[in-house]
Amino acid sequence: MKNLVVFLLFFTFFSKNTLFAQTKEYLYSIKIHQKEVLDSIQDHEDAQMDTKDQIILQLGYMNNVNYRARNYGYNGFTPQITYKFNFGLSLYASANYWGSFSNNVTTATTVKRTTPRRHLGVVKYDTTTTTYQAMTKHLTQTSLGISYEKMLFNDKLYFGISYEHWFLRNGTNAEKNAMNNFLALDLSYNFFDFLNLNASTYYMFGNQKSYQINLGFSKDFEFRRVLGARKIVFSPAVVAMLGNENVFPFSKNFNYANSQEENFFGIMGYNFSLPIAYQTKYFEITPSFNYSLPMNTNADESSQNFFYFNMNLTYKIPQK
Repeated sequence: MKNLVVFLLFFTFFSKNTLFAQTKEYLYSIKIHQKEVLDSIQDHEDAQMDTKDQIILQLGYMNNVNYRARNYGYNGFTPQITYKFNFGLSLYASANYWGSFSNNVTTATTVKRTTPRRHLGVVKYDTTTTTYQAMTKHLTQTSLGISYEKMLFNDKLYFGISYEHWFLRNGTNAEKNAMNNFLALDLSYNFFDFLNLNASTYYMFGNQKSYQINLGFSKDFEFRRVLGARKIVFSPAVVAMLGNENVFPFSKNFNYANSQEENFFGIMGYNFSLPIAYQTKYFEITPSFNYSLPMNTNADESSQNFFYFNMNLTYKIPQK
């Protein structure tokens, strides 16, 4: 009789725990299924959005404007408006409004080159005194552009190509037309839904020319339906920038007076970034934290590593 009671107690305990485990597993499977259904609905809505033309309003901010891992020492805003067709073609216009140099840039009293380097419209070159003069704050550049993008090979390969014409507001006509055309090709391949390998090439041309290649990789960490967002995406990335010295930027660590033109192509620097995209159905805000490591390619340069922050605001207006 005692053995029977022990057996019944053990059987009851085991049955309850088994039933609890099965119930827990069943509820977990329901939760997973609900997540998959919600993800599927969201993906379908996003795909439907892509079938419509869109007007896209954007505003970019950078607290430390830089180029090829060189620090200019001032901040800048870039508003942009884009009309994107549902087959991947976009037409857009943008403007660059640069803030003050403060006292970060020291201009030269003499310059040994006869043709000033490309300066992105932020440093004025006085041909009479052959000196560079820092501009304080202006709308320095407006741009008109056209681009096309498409996903290929089962959405594994991103392909993008774009062309911009730049209208520079500062400097002489020769400076404004030095490199006022910009052509870009961007490729990104996703390996096993794990890592993105990115490659971009840029060609700037006018009376002069310059080219650049960016090679890097990134990884996306996606979280859905958190903090009121449809998606929050962390995308840490590393980029190596290769370019020619012809458009060596006017950074605050460059000795303008003693610099000479050099025929150089190589690694200009590295950039580490952590953009965080907060996405709703129509709105996206993307702050990004960055660290730049310039490679000093000229004996007259003493560029330092630096942090910078940028943010982009995007609002999409689908068209019927």
